[in-house]
Amino acid sequence: MRKIDELTAKFFLAKSPFKTNNTQVKVTGGQAQLYLHGHLIATLSGKMLSICLAGFTTQTTCARLNALPNVSIKIKNGKVYNNGEEINPHQWYSTVIDK
Repeated sequence: MRKIDELTAKFFLAKSPFKTNNTQVKVTGGQAQLYLHGHLIATLSGKMLSICLAGFTTQTTCARLNALPNVSIKIKNGKVYNNGEEINPHQWYSTVIDK
């Protein structure tokens, strides 16, 4: 995992604003929002983590999301998987996390 992925996850999970190059964490009303190239790819409200690839199955998008707890995005033969289950890269998925 790259340092930028770890740093982004740290700020996102702490619900602290953060911005660098193509990545931004915004915090609104107690909810953290993670943006990559201006596209919303994750939200954290309480212990509810929601993720979406926003249709972008790039290494960078996967790396940012894989730095978060309970997320393991892999791409194999053009299909996208999270924690071993095939997912739609345009759809949102939620999980409860322990921070």
